[in-house]
Amino acid sequence: MPLLARTVFHADATSFGLLTTGLAAGSLVAALLTTGRRNRPPARLVIVSAFAFGVLEAAVGVAPTFPAAIGLLALTGFATLYFAQAANHRIQLGSDPSYRGRVMALYSLILQGTTPLGSLGVGWLAEHHSARAGFYVGGLASAAAAVAAWAANRRWAPAPTASPAAGSPPTASPAVLQPSVLSPFAAGPGAERKHIGRDVADAPSPGEPMVGAPPIV
Repeated sequence: MPLLARTVFHADATSFGLLTTGLAAGSLVAALLTTGRRNRPPARLVIVSAFAFGVLEAAVGVAPTFPAAIGLLALTGFATLYFAQAANHRIQLGSDPSYRGRVMALYSLILQGTTPLGSLGVGWLAEHHSARAGFYVGGLASAAAAVAAWAANRRWAPAPTASPAAGSPPTASPAVLQPSVLSPFAAGPGAERKHIGRDVADAPSPGEPMVGAPPIV
């Protein structure tokens, strides 16, 4: 940004402070917004935020005016911190607790340890071309990496489990019939037997009048 302010917009220290203020304001809004996250963010959110960061960074490189650069830097700061927080939350909440420290060490190595390599490339572009080249080349590289991550996620992501369609009748499970339902004689003599959901009393012995039968005249 110092080269962008000095060589492109011919701004002084105060104007350069406005550029950094725009970047910091966008980052602050993203930090306040992401503090309310309670669940693990999906991979699609991480990829989309990375792509938005790359596109916005490239847009800063082609900003036509100084106010436009401030506004684009504010959006870039928002996308930068939003992507970093989403990636951080997804990795931490998706890692096994016994391996979380090792996973986060590798994550920090990739996210922050490769920054000097990128700085060398951006410095070479700014020296041999212009300050704008560092922004739009770096932004396009980030957007291309997001597209590659999207393609890899579509290829290797597990297929979602098919759920029954709405309105379809549920599949009936085979009922387990009890012995007392299968046979009225399974309960043994002298006990009440259940035959297909109805109580059947013991049959009267020969010569014994039936309960509730009309008298014989």
